[in-house]
Amino acid sequence: MKKTLKLLSCMALLSTAGCQLGTPPPSTLALWEKSGTDRAVIEQSLLKCGWKPVYASSSDMNAYASEFASVYECMKKAGYRYKLQDSKGIYFTQPPKSDSFLTDLMIAGYQKFMDNDTFGVSNTTRKERAMIAHFENERKRQQTKKSLQKRSSKRPTHS
Repeated sequence: MKKTLKLLSCMALLSTAGCQLGTPPPSTLALWEKSGTDRAVIEQSLLKCGWKPVYASSSDMNAYASEFASVYECMKKAGYRYKLQDSKGIYFTQPPKSDSFLTDLMIAGYQKFMDNDTFGVSNTTRKERAMIAHFENERKRQQTKKSLQKRSSKRPTHS
Protein backbone atom coordinates (compact mmCIF):
# COMPACT_ATOMS: atom_id res chain seq x y z
CA MET A 1 0.00 0.00 0.00
CA LYS A 2 2.81 2.40 0.90
CA LYS A 3 4.64 1.67 -2.36
CA THR A 4 1.48 2.38 -4.34
CA LEU A 5 0.96 5.63 -2.44
CA LYS A 6 4.59 6.66 -3.06
CA LEU A 7 4.27 5.84 -6.75
CA LEU A 8 1.06 7.85 -7.07
CA SER A 9 2.66 10.75 -5.21
CA CYS A 10 5.63 10.68 -7.57
CA MET A 11 3.38 10.62 -10.61
CA ALA A 12 1.39 13.55 -9.23
CA LEU A 13 4.61 15.49 -8.58
CA LEU A 14 5.86 14.89 -12.12
CA SER A 15 2.54 15.76 -13.72
CA THR A 16 2.17 19.00 -11.74
CA ALA A 17 5.77 19.97 -12.40
CA GLY A 18 5.00 20.10 -16.11
CA CYS A 19 8.31 18.52 -16.98
CA GLN A 20 8.94 17.61 -20.55
CA LEU A 21 11.02 14.49 -20.21
CA GLY A 22 12.83 14.68 -23.53
CA THR A 23 14.04 18.26 -23.27
CA PRO A 24 17.13 19.63 -21.54
CA PRO A 25 16.58 21.56 -18.31
CA PRO A 26 17.11 25.33 -18.46
CA SER A 27 20.33 24.90 -16.53
CA THR A 28 21.73 22.97 -19.51
CA LEU A 29 20.43 25.59 -21.92
CA ALA A 30 22.04 28.35 -19.87
CA LEU A 31 25.49 26.82 -20.41
CA TRP A 32 25.45 27.32 -24.19
CA GLU A 33 25.34 30.61 -26.06
CA LYS A 34 25.37 31.88 -29.61
CA SER A 35 24.61 35.43 -30.65
CA GLY A 36 21.17 35.88 -32.12
CA THR A 37 19.70 32.61 -30.80
CA ASP A 38 17.07 32.01 -28.17
CA ARG A 39 16.49 29.11 -25.80
CA ALA A 40 14.30 27.18 -28.24
CA VAL A 41 17.01 27.16 -30.92
CA ILE A 42 19.66 26.11 -28.39
CA GLU A 43 17.37 23.32 -27.18
CA GLN A 44 16.82 22.05 -30.74
CA SER A 45 20.56 22.13 -31.42
CA LEU A 46 21.31 20.18 -28.23
CA LEU A 47 18.76 17.53 -29.14
CA LYS A 48 20.15 17.26 -32.70
CA CYS A 49 23.64 16.83 -31.24
CA GLY A 50 22.54 13.86 -29.15
CA TRP A 51 22.04 15.45 -25.74
CA LYS A 52 20.50 13.04 -23.23
CA PRO A 53 18.47 14.02 -20.16
CA VAL A 54 19.85 13.32 -16.69
CA TYR A 55 17.90 10.10 -16.23
CA ALA A 56 19.10 8.70 -19.59
CA SER A 57 22.78 9.62 -19.27
CA SER A 58 25.40 7.05 -18.39
CA SER A 59 26.36 6.46 -14.76
CA ASP A 60 29.93 5.54 -15.77
CA MET A 61 32.08 8.69 -15.64
CA ASN A 62 34.12 7.72 -18.72
CA ALA A 63 30.99 7.06 -20.78
CA TYR A 64 29.41 10.28 -19.50
CA ALA A 65 32.51 12.27 -20.45
CA SER A 66 32.47 10.66 -23.90
CA GLU A 67 28.79 11.56 -24.37
CA PHE A 68 29.49 15.12 -23.24
CA ALA A 69 32.48 15.38 -25.60
CA SER A 70 30.43 14.33 -28.63
CA VAL A 71 27.67 16.84 -27.80
CA TYR A 72 30.32 19.50 -27.13
CA GLU A 73 32.03 18.97 -30.51
CA CYS A 74 28.71 19.01 -32.35
CA MET A 75 27.62 22.24 -30.63
CA LYS A 76 31.01 23.89 -31.30
CA LYS A 77 30.71 23.00 -35.00
CA ALA A 78 27.25 24.60 -34.98
CA GLY A 79 28.82 27.83 -33.70
CA TYR A 80 27.89 27.67 -30.01
CA ARG A 81 30.14 28.58 -27.09
CA TYR A 82 30.18 26.55 -23.87
CA LYS A 83 30.28 28.96 -20.94
CA LEU A 84 32.04 26.70 -18.44
CA GLN A 85 35.31 26.75 -20.33
CA ASP A 86 38.56 28.62 -19.91
CA SER A 87 42.12 28.25 -21.16
CA LYS A 88 42.66 25.26 -18.87
CA GLY A 89 39.80 23.21 -20.28
CA ILE A 90 36.13 22.39 -20.03
CA TYR A 91 34.35 22.03 -16.71
CA PHE A 92 31.38 19.74 -16.22
CA THR A 93 29.95 17.66 -13.43
CA GLN A 94 28.21 14.34 -13.55
CA PRO A 95 24.53 14.62 -12.63
CA PRO A 96 23.35 12.80 -9.52
CA LYS A 97 22.37 9.22 -10.30
CA SER A 98 20.78 6.43 -8.32
CA ASP A 99 20.13 2.74 -8.89
CA SER A 100 16.47 3.42 -9.60
CA PHE A 101 15.15 4.74 -12.92
CA LEU A 102 12.12 6.15 -11.10
CA THR A 103 14.35 8.10 -8.70
CA ASP A 104 16.36 9.50 -11.62
CA LEU A 105 13.10 10.46 -13.31
CA MET A 106 11.95 12.24 -10.15
CA ILE A 107 15.27 14.11 -9.94
CA ALA A 108 14.90 15.24 -13.55
CA GLY A 109 11.31 16.33 -12.93
CA TYR A 110 12.26 18.19 -9.76
CA GLN A 111 15.14 19.93 -11.52
CA LYS A 112 12.85 20.91 -14.39
CA PHE A 113 10.31 22.23 -11.87
CA MET A 114 12.89 24.19 -9.88
CA ASP A 115 14.65 25.61 -12.94
CA ASN A 116 11.40 26.79 -14.52
CA ASP A 117 11.52 30.56 -15.07
CA THR A 118 8.16 31.13 -13.38
CA PHE A 119 9.24 29.46 -10.13
CA GLY A 120 12.62 31.11 -9.65
CA VAL A 121 16.14 29.78 -9.78
CA SER A 122 17.33 26.59 -8.14
CA ASN A 123 20.52 26.31 -6.11
CA THR A 124 22.11 24.32 -8.94
CA THR A 125 21.45 27.11 -11.43
CA ARG A 126 22.78 29.71 -8.98
CA LYS A 127 25.98 27.70 -8.56
CA GLU A 128 26.34 27.32 -12.33
CA ARG A 129 25.85 31.06 -12.84
CA ALA A 130 28.39 31.84 -10.11
CA MET A 131 30.85 29.44 -11.72
CA ILE A 132 30.26 30.99 -15.15
CA ALA A 133 30.81 34.48 -13.74
CA HIS A 134 33.99 33.30 -12.02
CA PHE A 135 35.44 31.84 -15.23
CA GLU A 136 34.46 34.88 -17.29
CA ASN A 137 36.08 37.21 -14.74
CA GLU A 138 39.19 35.03 -14.63
CA ARG A 139 39.46 35.11 -18.42
CA LYS A 140 39.12 38.92 -18.43
CA ARG A 141 41.84 39.19 -15.77
CA GLN A 142 44.17 36.98 -17.79
CA GLN A 143 43.55 39.03 -20.94
CA THR A 144 44.26 42.26 -19.06
CA LYS A 145 47.42 40.77 -17.57
CA LYS A 146 48.64 39.64 -21.01
CA SER A 147 47.96 43.05 -22.56
CA LEU A 148 49.84 44.78 -19.73
CA GLN A 149 52.78 42.42 -20.19
CA LYS A 150 52.83 43.14 -23.93
CA ARG A 151 52.81 46.89 -23.28
CA SER A 152 55.66 46.68 -20.80
CA SER A 153 57.76 44.55 -23.16
CA LYS A 154 57.21 46.97 -26.08
CA ARG A 155 58.32 50.05 -24.13
CA PRO A 156 61.93 51.03 -24.73
CA THR A 157 64.11 51.04 -21.67
CA HIS A 158 65.80 54.35 -20.82
CA SER A 159 69.40 54.13 -19.68
